[in-house]
Amino acid sequence: MPQQSTIEQIKRQLQVAKKVAIIGHQNPDGDALGALLAFYEILKFWQKESIVFCTTPASQTFEFLTNYNQLVHDPLVFSEQEFDTIIVLDSGTLAYAGIDQILADLSYKPTIINIDHHQSNDFYGQINFINTKASSTCEIVFELARQWQVPINKDMATALLNGIVTDTSGLTNPATTDRSLLIAGLLMKYGANFKKISAYNVRTKEPKMLKIWGLAMQRIVYDPQLHSITTFLTLTDFANLQVDENKLEGLSNFLSGLKDVNFTLLLTEKESGLIKGSFRTIHDHIDVGALAQKLGGGGHQKAAGFVIKGKLVYNDGEIMVIQN
Repeated sequence: MPQQSTIEQIKRQLQVAKKVAIIGHQNPDGDALGALLAFYEILKFWQKESIVFCTTPASQTFEFLTNYNQLVHDPLVFSEQEFDTIIVLDSGTLAYAGIDQILADLSYKPTIINIDHHQSNDFYGQINFINTKASSTCEIVFELARQWQVPINKDMATALLNGIVTDTSGLTNPATTDRSLLIAGLLMKYGANFKKISAYNVRTKEPKMLKIWGLAMQRIVYDPQLHSITTFLTLTDFANLQVDENKLEGLSNFLSGLKDVNFTLLLTEKESGLIKGSFRTIHDHIDVGALAQKLGGGGHQKAAGFVIKGKLVYNDGEIMVIQN
């Protein structure tokens, strides 16, 4: 079984590793951060020296997770220390993780282990474990821990359940499977603090978040032929309302669940003249991952994204991207 041999290959590499960096994608969501912190627990159990790294900070929404403050952001750590093994979690490309140039500039060559659940993953590691049937990368890390007979403590269980819950929109979106529900139940049995996960992810919504959602809804453009919704938010919007992009979590999934909507596209302005696009659908016959790939991005059939250079212009009910 190819996947089984890869699982064993990852374990062999980690058991001989001296120093490991565990890396998640930029602006880590609940799944990326949960997978990072759970893998940190696995390596602690094996008494391996490791760090958890992300080029950008994680949302304070997740500050309840144990070891949240262990996250390192300074890329100088890779020149000050030498890592023989690097694990990249929940990132389809090294560029998405923000470490492509960091790795290119290294004076040493670490073994890269790539673990992900996205269909668009480009298999950049020396060892690649990609399971597109998994609801989340946290689901994959759970399976690895179980196969490696690593005890799942309360902290690890909470981190993993947080990832599964956030990537499945509370076990409600199309990524949710019977396996996801079974694993969620097992993690509760292992002591995952679902009350905290719910409190921080659902009940900590601020009025400012509703305002930014409302602004996006005011700008909805509906295409009756494609049955699609497109909307956008600018840097000025975020500045005026004093919110960050993390406040948009859940908006795309909400819009994609509306009646007579095949798919949604949320466009957000980023720094340096970039625009981020997020596609969502709940329908089996629509592949938004393929749409995102045509724009240089990727993801899943039902959830995908891309980043392009340009400026957003809204005129007479039309949303346009003017490329530089």
